[in-house]
Formats: sequence, C-alpha cells, structure tokens
Amino acid sequence: MIVSKIKSLIAALRPYQWLKNVSLYVAIFFGGEINNLHRLSQVSKGFLIFCMASSAMYLINDVIDAPKDRQHPIKKRRPVASGQITPQTAIVAAILLLAVSLKTSYKLDPSFFLGVLAYFILMLLYNLFLKSISIIDALTVAAGFVVRVFAGALVSNVSISSLLVLTTIFGALFISFGKRRAEITSLEGTDPSLHRKTLKQYPVILIDKYLTISFGSAFLTYSIYTFNYETTKAGGYVATFLPKMFAQPNWLMLTIPIVFYGMSRYMYLIYAKNEGEAPEKIIATDLPLIITGVLWSFFTYLTIYFLS
Repeated sequence: MIVSKIKSLIAALRPYQWLKNVSLYVAIFFGGEINNLHRLSQVSKGFLIFCMASSAMYLINDVIDAPKDRQHPIKKRRPVASGQITPQTAIVAAILLLAVSLKTSYKLDPSFFLGVLAYFILMLLYNLFLKSISIIDALTVAAGFVVRVFAGALVSNVSISSLLVLTTIFGALFISFGKRRAEITSLEGTDPSLHRKTLKQYPVILIDKYLTISFGSAFLTYSIYTFNYETTKAGGYVATFLPKMFAQPNWLMLTIPIVFYGMSRYMYLIYAKNEGEAPEKIIATDLPLIITGVLWSFFTYLTIYFLS
C-alpha cells in the first residue's frame, strides 16, 4: 500500500517533464562553456532545483484541475484526479518541494534564487487564472522557458544571445500551440472547454495560423543566430586539409536543415498522427526526433567547441 502511494506520488511529480529544464543549459552550451566543470556543476545543481520547483507546480496544478481532469479521457488517470493520492498529500508535497528549492537556490546563488522565485510566481499565476486567457496562456508557457534560460545564464554567469532568447520564445509557442491543437483534436465530439477553458476560444483554423507563424519565427530567429555566430579561423588539424576559401566558414549554419527537419517532423506528428498533447513524451519516444536531436547536438557541439 505504501509502495503504491509512493509510486503514485512520483508519477504526480511528472519526471518526464523535467526535460523542459534542459533549457538551463542553453547559455553555457552556446556560450562555449559546457566543458567548464565549475559552471557545468552550477547549472546541473540549478537543473535539479528547477526539477523540484516544476514538480511542485505540477502538483498544485493537478489539485486545481482535478475536477476537469476527471472528465478528460487521458488526464483522468493522473494520481490526484484518479484518487491515488489525496489533494492534501499533493499540497504538502508541493510546499516541501518549493521550500527546499527556494532555500537551496538562494544558497547556490542569490540571483538564481530570483529566477526560481520568478518561475514560481509566473506558474502560480498561470495555474490560478492566466491559463484561462487565450493567447496569454501560450505566452506564459513560453515565458516559463525564457525564465529557465535566464536562470541558467545567471547561475553560470554566462551571457545569452537575444536571438537565442527569441528562438526559445517562438519555439515554446510552437510547441504550446501544437499541444492546444492536439487537445482539440483528441476531444472531438465533446465540449473542449470542459477540460481547458481556452480551447473553446481557439478555432482550429486560428491554431493552424499560430502554428505556422511560430514555426517560421522560431526557424528564422535560429537561422539568423547561426548566420551571426562569431567564428574564428578554423585552426589546428582542421585547417590543414580545408581549402583556403573555407578557412573561416560559418559551420553552425549547417545545423539549419537539421532544425528544419526536427520542427517539420514535430508538425507532422501533430497533423498526421494527432499527437502533440504531451510534447515531452513525443520528443523522448519518437525515434526520428531522437535521432535528429542527437545529430543536432553532435554537430552543434563540434562546431562551437572545435570549429569556431
């Protein structure tokens, strides 16, 4: 019985969504500092703290949304909605996680503490009423990713490009609108507002336009970032076999097609497979997306750390 309760509580923490907190590594990765063990350690500690903070907010969200979740074909299986854990247990666990995350974040770095606090306030406002306002709900989700990116920059003391921030915003909007569309599709034949109030305010044709705009904006800002990425002359072994005209190429631009395929694959899953309601699960289970992510990570790392 106790083991079952513990498993249910762990499930309620939504560990599969901790993937979102990888955003904290953006600053040191693109800043060329991922190999700096001190900074990597700082960000990794921040990652664990954000995992606690985000899980706390998921617990609070589940308590608030439990009545609506019980009417949803998938969300009704969530531990709080299904009665596997009580709302009181979820709230106590959330308070403990928040207390620990805030205390440890302040010890780690006072400026990082402000980032965690900003995330907590933003997500609390989202759970209480912002998620009931169309467009604002998606923008708030995007803001949550931006807070993570800046928190990673603060704890590592590495600056972040404004173009990368814009890419994060539009990428998060793309995923968020994709999730909204998948939810509407999965709830055909029922009143979607019974599950999420804003879904009734999102005609499918409008969602499709938002997806197109956010796709194009994310892809464009990333492309401009790679175009403007500062490179130095390819040195060492690489320079010995490259033609002179390639002595100072912008290698990072070669990752643009990979990004385009990854985003296109995700959109394909939304439209052709009616998936997208759980973005983090798709990213972690769809083999083509996994391969794309590995290739992008490899070539980007190679470019930033060996060819720039």
